[in-house]
Amino acid sequence: MSDFHKSLIKGKAVEYEVAKLCARFGFSVVSTGSFGNADGVPKGLTDDETIIAPDLLVSRPNASMSISPVMAIEAKCKDLVRGNIWIDEERMNYAKRWSDKFGQPFLFVFKRPPYDEINAELLICASVERLYGNYDAYNTLSTKRDRKTPEPTFIYDPHHFVPFIDFLQHGRQQMSFSFFVRQPDGSEVRI
Repeated sequence: MSDFHKSLIKGKAVEYEVAKLCARFGFSVVSTGSFGNADGVPKGLTDDETIIAPDLLVSRPNASMSISPVMAIEAKCKDLVRGNIWIDEERMNYAKRWSDKFGQPFLFVFKRPPYDEINAELLICASVERLYGNYDAYNTLSTKRDRKTPEPTFIYDPHHFVPFIDFLQHGRQQMSFSFFVRQPDGSEVRI
């Protein structure tokens, strides 16, 4: 079995562990992994683009609110590299685009080794809102798994992340709205 397929199996197990943990804390969970396209990557559609979808969409019904905000989660196996957490630029950019286009908070949930041990204490998280633009270093020489294809990477000190169990037990979502004006060149400016 290739390294990619082994990694995929571990990743799906972590995704399922995160989904079960969310459900245990009262969240409704939808896995987007079963919805995909020819390349097997789940996608979301907007009026002007196709965006890679997160692994999970979760919401927690709340009796005091008439709506239940949906939150996107990307769940991955992630070991420290030289003491830091590395997130490739492409992943960060699609997470930011998803959050902006769909108006959903986006949370990265990473499991530290051992990956096959079911243990909520091994899960850490941070929001795209916290991470985007707040990296500690940027590595232009990173490569994809094939060790040939360039894949620039943002590098974060672990202090940017909190235990996922703390978020589930004590975290809260705060809804806000942003307004944008589309420019003639197709870009958008936040107002």
